[in-house]
Amino acid sequence: METTAKLDTFLMKKDWTADHYALYETIPEQIRDIAGDLFEIRWYGGGGLEWELEHNLLGTKEKAKNMMIELGKLTAHQNNLIYHAYEA
Repeated sequence: METTAKLDTFLMKKDWTADHYALYETIPEQIRDIAGDLFEIRWYGGGGLEWELEHNLLGTKEKAKNMMIELGKLTAHQNNLIYHAYEA
């Protein structure tokens, strides 16, 4: 596998290699499940990520805070894959 330092994680999903998919699989499933929504929140803005998680995606403040903690554990490359896996 190509090292993540050399892996271009700003590519759209249609251009991903097996290494991109392997890195994407290291992202916790609960985050991958809402990756498209995370992209839309980042792209379109709204009330802020934690607010959107609580009020529109997960339903409780506790779940939103836990998700924010998990999102904070992602590497920059993992974050890039989430946001570049979807197109506007």
